[in-house]
Amino acid sequence: MGRKRRIASALALMVVFTTTSFAYGDDFGLGNGDTGYKADNGWHDYCTYLSYPSTWSQPIADAMGYLDSATVMTTYSQSACNPWVDAQFHVSNNAEMGSGFRGFTACLSSQTNDTNHICGGAVIFLNADILTSYGQRRKTICHEAGHSVGLMHGNVATDCMVSGSSTLDFYDSHHLSHINNAY
Repeated sequence: MGRKRRIASALALMVVFTTTSFAYGDDFGLGNGDTGYKADNGWHDYCTYLSYPSTWSQPIADAMGYLDSATVMTTYSQSACNPWVDAQFHVSNNAEMGSGFRGFTACLSSQTNDTNHICGGAVIFLNADILTSYGQRRKTICHEAGHSVGLMHGNVATDCMVSGSSTLDFYDSHHLSHINNAY
């Protein structure tokens, strides 16, 4: 009886260990439909197109400031959106984006080889028709900025990388480690 209990305990421990290991074996920086490209380096500058409403200034600055303070990334606001700027914010609407999209990140200049998927500049579209409060904007900007440095959607609501409506405006320790280890 004692041996069966030890075997059952060992099997249970293996199941817990295996489940935990696979839960965090997510993609990072692959540039596929659910994952952003890695940034070209740890300097992550950003800009906003001239047409954006002034109510977006603070959530953009706060989300990018958080990326700077919580990770090894250094962020800097550029006065103009040039093709080489890493994160180019564009406030849009349902007519341009579709009513189901809160935000979308698209790489403008990518380099890909067997192990690296690098983006030299990305445009981040934000839907003003859906994102009507500071909290919604801040969460979505955190989410899309995460894609611009290589993060994928989260499967559970542990940080801003979860898709859809949420008030989480930070990266969990797992996503922070992806960023900090890559740059």
